[in-house]
Amino acid sequence: MDERLTSPRLVGRSAELAALEESISRAAAGSAVSVLVGGEAGVGKSRLVAELVARSPHTRVVIGPCLELGVEGLPYAPFTAILRRLVRDLGAAAVGELLPGGPRELARLLPEFGEPPPESPEARARLFERVLMLMEGIADPGRPLVLVVEDAHWADRSTRDLLVFLVHNLQASGLVLLVTYRTDELHRSHPLRPVLHELERLPEVGRLELGRLSRTEVADQYAAILGHRPSETGLDAVYGRSLGNPLFVESLLACGGCDELPESIRDTLLAGVERLPEAARGVLRIAAAGGVHVGHELLAAVSELDETALTEALRAAVYANVLVADAEGYAFRHALIREAVHDDLLPGEHTRLHTRYAEALEATPGLVAPQRHAIETAHHWQSAHDVACALRWSWRAAEEARRSLAHAEELRMLEHVLQLWERVPDAAESIEADRFEVQTRAADAAADAGEHQRALALLNEALREYPAERDRTRAALLFNARGRLRRRMGDVDIEDLRLAAELIPAGHAKRPRLLESLAQALMVRNSDEDSRPLAKEALELAREAGDRYAEIHALITLSALSVDLDDSDRSLAVLAEARGLARAADLPAQEIRGFTNATHQLERQGRHEESAALGREGLERATELGIMRLQGSFLAGNVAESLFSLGRWDEASKVLEEGLGYRPPPSYTANLEVLVGEIALARGDLAAARRAVEHTHEVFVSPRSSREDRNSPVPLEARLLVAEGRPAEAVELIDATLFQPGECWGVRDGWIMATIGAEAAADVLTGSSSDRAQASAAGRGAAGAGPRVGAGVSAAGAERSGTGGTGTGGTGAGLTAAERAGEVLRRLIEAVEGWIVTLPLHEAMSLSFHAEVRRAGLSADAAAVWDAYDGAAVRDAYDGAAEAWVKVGQPYPRGRALRRSAEASAQLGDRDGVRQRLDLVAEIAASLGAEPLAGAARDLARRAGMPVGATADEAGLTPREFEVLRLVADGRSNRQIAEELFISAKTASVHVSNILGKLGVPTRGAAAAEAHRLGLFHPTAPTV
Repeated sequence: MDERLTSPRLVGRSAELAALEESISRAAAGSAVSVLVGGEAGVGKSRLVAELVARSPHTRVVIGPCLELGVEGLPYAPFTAILRRLVRDLGAAAVGELLPGGPRELARLLPEFGEPPPESPEARARLFERVLMLMEGIADPGRPLVLVVEDAHWADRSTRDLLVFLVHNLQASGLVLLVTYRTDELHRSHPLRPVLHELERLPEVGRLELGRLSRTEVADQYAAILGHRPSETGLDAVYGRSLGNPLFVESLLACGGCDELPESIRDTLLAGVERLPEAARGVLRIAAAGGVHVGHELLAAVSELDETALTEALRAAVYANVLVADAEGYAFRHALIREAVHDDLLPGEHTRLHTRYAEALEATPGLVAPQRHAIETAHHWQSAHDVACALRWSWRAAEEARRSLAHAEELRMLEHVLQLWERVPDAAESIEADRFEVQTRAADAAADAGEHQRALALLNEALREYPAERDRTRAALLFNARGRLRRRMGDVDIEDLRLAAELIPAGHAKRPRLLESLAQALMVRNSDEDSRPLAKEALELAREAGDRYAEIHALITLSALSVDLDDSDRSLAVLAEARGLARAADLPAQEIRGFTNATHQLERQGRHEESAALGREGLERATELGIMRLQGSFLAGNVAESLFSLGRWDEASKVLEEGLGYRPPPSYTANLEVLVGEIALARGDLAAARRAVEHTHEVFVSPRSSREDRNSPVPLEARLLVAEGRPAEAVELIDATLFQPGECWGVRDGWIMATIGAEAAADVLTGSSSDRAQASAAGRGAAGAGPRVGAGVSAAGAERSGTGGTGTGGTGAGLTAAERAGEVLRRLIEAVEGWIVTLPLHEAMSLSFHAEVRRAGLSADAAAVWDAYDGAAVRDAYDGAAEAWVKVGQPYPRGRALRRSAEASAQLGDRDGVRQRLDLVAEIAASLGAEPLAGAARDLARRAGMPVGATADEAGLTPREFEVLRLVADGRSNRQIAEELFISAKTASVHVSNILGKLGVPTRGAAAAEAHRLGLFHPTAPTV
């Protein structure tokens, strides 16, 4: 009887196979598809994939198995296997051509790509980007790429992270990602469980759960294997023992010659092994100690058999379908078989085999791939219970994991070192590093892996061992590491960074970085006078030491401090220098950070065109460097913001769409969505604006989010509340946010918040004019602490003592909405008194703020009493704001100011003034697509009895008739019209007759009056 007892055809999986074939069809039609394929061990996941491959000849299928090694698998094992296969099929040069800037990042996974670039905090993100870019570059709808990650239940943390990244971000057509895993391995705390729950919620992710075969399907499998249908008794025995698991069915049928069926699943799996010759069984025991897959050369070295004996033993195992041969070695047909064989090893045999594996790997490192050598050697020494060798090789494995950016695996290896430290007398000499270095390396790895609490615990433990009294230098390094970690966790306290800078000795190589860390933290807290000398010293020391990283960061910090000194050109020059240094030093994240900071500064100075142009250059560079998802997407927000300011909203929307298309991290996505919401609100899509606000709040609800992030959606939310007719709520929101204790606002952001608050307060007060006297009384007693405004603004008016608003437990209780609006408006006026206006942008914002104050019926002097509404003063205030917005090139706020000015003109009875301003508003709104602004203009015109912006088409006139009517309205005769338009007098007379008929009026004078009523013509408007 043939011992290869596998079914020649796939049984019982027609629906699942059809679903996978449909996924390939969807990919060929232009989609990127991911499918999670789960099932218990032996249920046929790999067989299903193999059948799919056999039935899909026009696809490129690349399989990467996760390899079990101890508790978790090898770092990035499936993706390393996938890359190796692609290099084998396409060639390293062809693969490299698919990646702008070359494949150096992939050298962290595959040495064939050369030497990887220097390590940096963002290197892991760049690696993930490159893997994604490569897969999308190979994907082709004409020949879909099918990536198969097998046995994901063994995936290490880094593999899981990369897998999640790919599933979230794959967009290329012609690509299918299949992930198989054992459901029976997923206990409650298994790390793959949350990954699966996250992924299966995505609309582009499908899930297949392979169940056991039915009794009828087991009969079909039986018949396919043995060539005849089973008897009812035989079927009952096989189905009852296998419970429909295809692997167990095969194993049971392999015992067809046995007197009775095995009593346990383990016995079932070992039955086929036990029937092999002893030499083959011995080789299987050796192979089982090597893992699910073992290379031929490694197996030969460990077995110590001559080539003939080894080949014969392997041939028997392969022929019996226990092992499967491939180009590199041998794999057990199923991991369960390998587990059963390995578990059957005697204790001494277990130790001896793992020792032989470790010794073979030490003697000949090339027996496994370079990135697997250290971690496999460490694993075998650990399994052999040799603590000294296990410690030494765990340290080497940690270093290899660090180079591969597998931070969680690096931490795991370093923690092994720490656990073994006391058991190895000469541990420090063995690894040529002391316990302090191991602890700090472990803390760094934990922080990079996102295990912040573990990192904090490691640093605290190290500080207890190395207090400042014992070792100032080490304490300084630990304080700095803890300070940076706490900032990463959202803690604003910088005492650790201060201690680090105080303790680090002069001349120490790390001093520039410690000083720069403190300088940057102080700058963020607006302690500029303390920050500047530290940043300068850090820059000088970094240049002396040749520390480009510290030099670039010090330059960027100094650039921001130069802005505070109103030396914007110097600041931009410093940023340009930083970008150049970063490019030369191959530090792409720092280079794009230079673009980001420069565009940020330009935008806040009102230099929108320059910001947009420089930002476009930076986006091209980020695309070239392959870091659009992180640094590039953040920069995209700056570019879109400048385009929005310029009124180029369609361009801004496209930039935002492209940035979001890279699916950046949640915080970056939220910041982009705020801008999407701003455009949606300005164009009248309140629902989209509300969604943006709610999503942003969801992202930044974590206490670890910075206050700046938590505040980022507030201006949009406040404007939205005003648009929804809820200005009193907007007043409370601005009050609670702007006057937060310890908050410090930049000039531009401070003016934005104050102006929105003034607008909302004015809306409340103009709707409740009868309450103005009460509001006046409340406002006079509401002197409170103003918000702190940094970035070059004087602190005058910013450090007042007094009570806060309702957001800070202040005086709002029991007041009417109008009284609260008056109270908050008073506080806003007092706060802005000390804000310096140095740039045209600041002037436009200041004028807009004070125009809103005028509209509310309050004078610009906070100490003054409430005035009677002064329409002329309101009109002039808004006209001044509109003219200021022209100077900085922002059409939208100009249009909004003109609309308010037109409103004041209407109250003054100035019909010509209303028409002139509303015509400009209509023109601006039409160019922007700002329907709410256009609607407000139409509504005001309707209320004023003067429709604005009617066209010739709307009046039913041809373009020539429109021109004739314009001259008729100007009092021209037919002869004068003819001369003006180069037509005959008779033709002019015919046009006039047609115009009278279309307008339904009897005379030329009536036609002129109707034209003016329709707003077809108006005198040249003043420049405002």
